[in-house]
This record gives sequence, structure tokens and C-alpha cells, in this order.
Amino acid sequence: MLDCDRGEPMRVNAEQHQRCEICQGSGEYRGIYHRNGCVACNGAGVVLAGGEAMSPEQAIAYLRQELTAAERRAPRPTRQAIAGDAERYQQANTRGPGGTHYSGD
Repeated sequence: MLDCDRGEPMRVNAEQHQRCEICQGSGEYRGIYHRNGCVACNGAGVVLAGGEAMSPEQAIAYLRQELTAAERRAPRPTRQAIAGDAERYQQANTRGPGGTHYSGD
């Protein structure tokens, strides 16, 4: 998302935002028989500090920053060594009839 005035990416400060009070940050208004997007926050779940809804450009920039920060905090999966055919052949398994060892021979 580019800032139209300067041609550079929009930066959004987290201090300028708060969770929407109407939808409690879910972005949805739940009626008795239906669900609609929250009108107060335009479905983003976040409003400006004054309580007014963000423009779509501001919401996209803010949510993109939050997603990037969450991806950085997420743990990376570790790689496991893959056992060779001979090693797998020697390991016990219970795939045979009655839970016996099945080697595929």
C-alpha cells in the first residue's frame, strides 16, 4: 500500500488504534438469525483511537503489519531426519493382521 502523497509504503502506529467496542474486535455483528460486517469498524475489528472507522487503505496497512508481526513471532517448525529404507524396515509397526509386524515383502 503506497501513500499517495509521497509514493512510499503507509506506516501505521499501533498506538493510534484500539479494538472496536461494538463487535469486540471480531469484525462481525451477530443478530439473532444473521451475521453482518460491523458498521462501526467496516469489518476490520479495529478503530482509530477516537472511535471512528479507518479508511480501507488504513485498515489494510494496519492488518498487514499485524500479520507480519504475528508471522515473526510464530515458532518455526524443525526438520526431522528422514529414516532410510533399511532403518524403517527394522522398526516395529503394527500394520499387519492382528497387530503384527508388516514389512511389505
